[in-house]
Amino acid sequence: MVFSEKNLNNFKRLKTNTLLSVIIPTFNHSKFIAQTIEGCLSQQTNFEFELLIGDDASTDKNHQIIKEYSQKYPQKIKAFLHNENLGPQNPIELAGKNNVKFLFSKAKSPYLAICEGDDYWTDPTKIQQQVEFLENNQAFNLCHHQTKIVFEDGTKSKNFNDWQSEKEYLVSELLADNWVIATTSAVFRNNFINGFDNYFERAISGDWAIFFQTIAQKKIYYNPNCMGVYRKHQGGVTNILTNKNRFYLENRIQLFEELKEHFYPYRHIIQQSIENYKAQLRTLN
Repeated sequence: MVFSEKNLNNFKRLKTNTLLSVIIPTFNHSKFIAQTIEGCLSQQTNFEFELLIGDDASTDKNHQIIKEYSQKYPQKIKAFLHNENLGPQNPIELAGKNNVKFLFSKAKSPYLAICEGDDYWTDPTKIQQQVEFLENNQAFNLCHHQTKIVFEDGTKSKNFNDWQSEKEYLVSELLADNWVIATTSAVFRNNFINGFDNYFERAISGDWAIFFQTIAQKKIYYNPNCMGVYRKHQGGVTNILTNKNRFYLENRIQLFEELKEHFYPYRHIIQQSIENYKAQLRTLN
């Protein structure tokens, strides 16, 4: 099902019986998007799920591929093919953020997953396993799994996580700047019906802000089985998010400063992360 700008308001009034919505933000991913969609469609579940695909005015054939899939699977796929890029245009580090916000506003399911248009899932039982876990463990708000990083330039692939066994942990692990959640690996509760916390708007890494909001004060579960691929390529925005980028480091400091308000019991851990980023900034002077 393809939604044009004219009938977006009609979609807002639709009721959903789906248990999980897969958020797929994409831009100029024509080389990859079919594999992304196929990995999602291959999921074997005992519940209904949907794909919400937002093409951010791609200049390649991305939107054509998405349109073909949405016409072939109209009950499963809702495609939003934007005529203009939703931005923001500047700074480039924030590109795509408004497309993500748009897709989240269309997701009414109790569970969410994100699979960006250049990543893909490899295990057809992935979301079934993760939803079952969250359904049976109310103390947890998010679960994720091992993910393989594949490099377009031929560099040998590697695992995203070092952990070899399952693990339960708290948000303090992330606030200590130990980022162990591959975006494509997470399934989480939909705590976004009323929108995003204020720090999302300014955060370069929107996935960080999303996961902090959904985790809140609850626990996180890690599954050591590899069930997806995170692709690193020349067009990926993460290539510019490095400790050599002044704006990136300053933005990290701002994010962690704002997180103090939301995670006050962990303020000392947060402050140490801030000091670490400040130290990296000093090396650029």
